[in-house]
Amino acid sequence: MNLRRRIVDTYDEGKWTEEEVAKRFRVSVGMVKELLQQRRRTGQIEARHRVSGRKARLLPERGQELKALVAQQPDLPLAQIKERLSLV
Repeated sequence: MNLRRRIVDTYDEGKWTEEEVAKRFRVSVGMVKELLQQRRRTGQIEARHRVSGRKARLLPERGQELKALVAQQPDLPLAQIKERLSLV
C-alpha cells in the first residue's frame, strides 16, 4: 500500500488529527492537508503531474536546436541565444 493511501486511511479512522497523521508518517502537515483537500476536490489521491508552476518557454522539441546552437558557438551570450531561438 502506498504512502498516500496509508495517510488517507489512517485519517479516515477518525482517531487522528491531521497533525498526528503527519507526525506518524513523518510528512508535513501541509502534505496531509493538501492530500485530503485533493481527495475532496477530485476524489483521487494519486500524485498530480506538473499541474502548477511556470510553463516552459522552450519546448522539448526545440532542445536539439538549442544543443546545436551551443555546440557551434559555446561562448554565445544568453541574450543572443534567446534572440536566435526567438525567445525574446
